Amino acid sequence: DIVAKINDDNSFGGNFYTKDVKEGWNTTNLIYDAQYLKPIWNNAIWIEGATQEEIEAENAKNLLALENAIIDKYNYLMMRALSSSMQKYGSYEYLNNQRQEYYEKYLVAKGLKISAPLNSSLQKEMDRDFTDASLIATLEYFGITPVTDKLENFYKLIILKYEYAENRYEVFKAFCVDFRTKCRTFLELNQIDKLNQAFAMVDNLSQNITDTEIETLYNNFDAL
Repeated sequence: DIVAKINDDNSFGGNFYTKDVKEGWNTTNLIYDAQYLKPIWNNAIWIEGATQEEIEAENAKNLLALENAIIDKYNYLMMRALSSSMQKYGSYEYLNNQRQEYYEKYLVAKGLKISAPLNSSLQKEMDRDFTDASLIATLEYFGITPVTDKLENFYKLIILKYEYAENRYEVFKAFCVDFRTKCRTFLELNQIDKLNQAFAMVDNLSQNITDTEIETLYNNFDAL
């Protein structure tokens, strides 16, 4: 059996198995299972002992904590969106630097920017990573018709990868935006159970999540 301990000031002292009750304790068989800020025994039932001001202050503190949690989860999801779109891992600063690097390469590959140093760097990267044959095979794998010039083929690959990653990033960012705004709605409607479910989905994200898993996760979130 379980009993509730009544402190000398009639405040709640905890629920205990009867075998653990100490001599001299004042207890009741009506165990405390509510969610009062300051549970008080009134000689019949457990009631709220906190003042309205104390309750309002605690509610404000809890609300602020949940608002901050939404921001934290959103920021984390945005980082994961950037990471997943490029299939790169690291700090948010590193990922943004990588994205900027890819953007500069994309501009050169598209002929929208002239940069002799970057062009030289791209040629070295191309020669390190590909032979003529392997680069042609890679383009054909992605359904792109190669040309005779190796650097132009490499530019085709850069354009393909950049535009694919950017499209993924736009999709993932939209998921993040929906997460933030819907969680705000949960909070405004006091649907804390749904909010906690959304938080749990973020907390349980696997490190190497696939596109299919991302889609499933978003569908589950959308169904909340």
